[in-house]
Amino acid sequence: MSSKEMQAQTLTDYLAKHAAISAKELQRAQEYQRTLGGRIEHILVNLGVLQKDDLVAIYAEYLGLPVYEALTEESELSAEFIRDLDVEKSFKNGALPFRLVGNNLHIAIVDPFALGIYQDAAYREYELDFHLAKQGQLDALRVQLLF
Repeated sequence: MSSKEMQAQTLTDYLAKHAAISAKELQRAQEYQRTLGGRIEHILVNLGVLQKDDLVAIYAEYLGLPVYEALTEESELSAEFIRDLDVEKSFKNGALPFRLVGNNLHIAIVDPFALGIYQDAAYREYELDFHLAKQGQLDALRVQLLF
């Protein structure tokens, strides 16, 4: 999907067309959203319509981002870079870097709509390449970076 198509299509529209969600389930989630607020994809998870791990594939397709492959993408960061990185702060923001190639910093992220990721001053000097990850993958990467 091109970025122009994505901009014209909301995530709700995308979910209605591409996810295995019935019109009734989506309507129920939208009613919940109007009443209590929240993001539609999280509401669908809370209602049991989607699994949390389904969001990685949904976000990847919707945003055109690659998926982090934990088994093939070991951390390729220097000990100095890791020492200077606030791993815990980055982890709390739902993002951890795993590779630096030239000025391109590859970052595993769980939620591409979490603003803390984009505001992290530690990453401002780099060109950022985001890879969508499951929470368990980010947990494992955190352990790898800390030890």
